[in-house]
Amino acid sequence: MKDMVKRAQSLAAKVHASQKDKGGNPYINHIEGVAAGVESVEAKTVAYLHDMLEDTAVTEDDLKLLMILSSADMYISPRLS
Repeated sequence: MKDMVKRAQSLAAKVHASQKDKGGNPYINHIEGVAAGVESVEAKTVAYLHDMLEDTAVTEDDLKLLMILSSADMYISPRLS
């Protein structure tokens, strides 16, 4: 499940890369702060994804696909090793 957090973190870094907050700081700092404030894998995943639909070109279908691919990869990858 931690792979899902890593994938969400990576996607967040990519899609928010050019964004700045009102103070001119990288927007990803806000996302990282939210993720740091929660404990569970699920909550951390949601923390990284929470502003994507509002603030980026990422769609709900994109997020659903990310979760499906992440789940499939977590199941399949260990069996291929």
